[in-house]
Amino acid sequence: MISELIDPSIDTSTLPCINVDQPNEPEVEVAKLSRSEKRRLRLQIASLDIRLNELNESIYTCMSMKNFSKINQLTMELAELETEKSRLIQKIQDGILP
Repeated sequence: MISELIDPSIDTSTLPCINVDQPNEPEVEVAKLSRSEKRRLRLQIASLDIRLNELNESIYTCMSMKNFSKINQLTMELAELETEKSRLIQKIQDGILP
């Protein structure tokens, strides 16, 4: 039982009461994305899509020429752009400013 776990020599009436339901941090106002900001992000995503397509075409060209060092470089750039695109998409979905 719980009463057996509490040291009987301690007066429990003087122990501080902690409310775990309420957070200690104050509420922070979250700035929402405006229509123009969402549009700007969508335009950035569209330009990233164009660049991703160009990189994919370059990778296929390098494959036919067996230029493997260039393929590796292009693949790394492709991964970075895909990460950036995912970050922008997440911003739009969350609808908040960073």
